[in-house]
Amino acid sequence: MTDENFEALDKFKESRNMPYSIIINRLLRILCKSPDIKDELITICKSRIRALYAEMDQVGTFECQKLYNKSAQYMEILSFLTQNPQITVSSILDEAQMKKIRLVDGYLIYPENFILLNESAAQTYRNVCIVEVRNAQFPVPHFIYFSGNNPSHYTDADTTYINQLCVQKWPRFQEIVNTAKYPIYDPDNPMRCLNDAEMRTAPQIGYFGIIATNDPNYSDLYAAPYNIKIIRD
Repeated sequence: MTDENFEALDKFKESRNMPYSIIINRLLRILCKSPDIKDELITICKSRIRALYAEMDQVGTFECQKLYNKSAQYMEILSFLTQNPQITVSSILDEAQMKKIRLVDGYLIYPENFILLNESAAQTYRNVCIVEVRNAQFPVPHFIYFSGNNPSHYTDADTTYINQLCVQKWPRFQEIVNTAKYPIYDPDNPMRCLNDAEMRTAPQIGYFGIIATNDPNYSDLYAAPYNIKIIRD
């Protein structure tokens, strides 16, 4: 610990009338053992960095340096919270900004450019499905569907309904529906896909569930892409 940091910790100890151990334990609990709070702090830091860099474009050299120094402090916090010393300002400015929506027993953090198919139902359900298209000949957005079932249990009727919602929200999705291909498996060898060559080039619609980061069965192997997270209450 540097002299400067020890002095700051000592002042905090005196003003709160707390021993060092309690202060440090509380900080570690907030920063390392409360995933929902940690995620919110990460979001706040990134938001402040974006705002500070946007402000730098509007001010003079002296004020710009003050804003830069402040953004550097947020970067230090981010590096600690994310345990990623390689995180850069460029990566933060380039990544999609995240939004949060309430679920029945927690909340979902998702990129703002994802399309919500049934937003009004979010607080009724706990399961989240990400709809993703692969092998499309043009860029296709991602979609989010809230439901009472895990996507692994969806029926053909469920996926047909979800596809209809995708078309309603983004009409060009109908082109995907018209050209999408689905695997046909050999009845004598379920591991063998009979239309493998066709599947490699035709659009494929995937429906993927998300495991909450604080669910008992969660591990890094189940981490969702694009920094998507579910946090249960």
